[in-house]
Amino acid sequence: MIYNSPTTAKRYFLPPTDNCVALAITFFTFTMTLLMLYGAIKHRAGYLLPFFCIQVFDFTVGCLTAIGFVSYMPNIRTFMEQNPNLPYREDLMKLDPQYLLLICMALFFIVMIIKAYFIGVVWGCYKYITSRNLMEVIYCPDTEALLPPSYDTVTKMPPPPPYTPATET
Repeated sequence: MIYNSPTTAKRYFLPPTDNCVALAITFFTFTMTLLMLYGAIKHRAGYLLPFFCIQVFDFTVGCLTAIGFVSYMPNIRTFMEQNPNLPYREDLMKLDPQYLLLICMALFFIVMIIKAYFIGVVWGCYKYITSRNLMEVIYCPDTEALLPPSYDTVTKMPPPPPYTPATET
């Protein structure tokens, strides 16, 4: 006889192929995070964009998950009955289903606000680094050779030679 207690509940493990995919995704995300840190430290805006794209993708998937959760599973008790390993499952089962759904959606909304905030932080850092690098290009000493001479320099120069037509008739 199998009881559904936390100590005897079945543990679900990922198949080996899913473990490889999970490891690859973790390595990819870690690499993008290191690139973002390197770009922020060395002021290279291009290194921030991969991490920014991951954040936007995660935010979009999270929003679609919430929409799917609300539309396809309005009864959260069914979800909780299917997952015996949830923490505080018995306490949550005692709550009213609508109140429980409201709590879940409020927690999700808070998490999405935090994700949106960090998307804004990375985007603000990208804009700052981009504008800083642009200002370094504008005030580069090499660009002084491309600027026209000052008024004092031009007035001290001898006048140009007189105009002569290219073809005389």
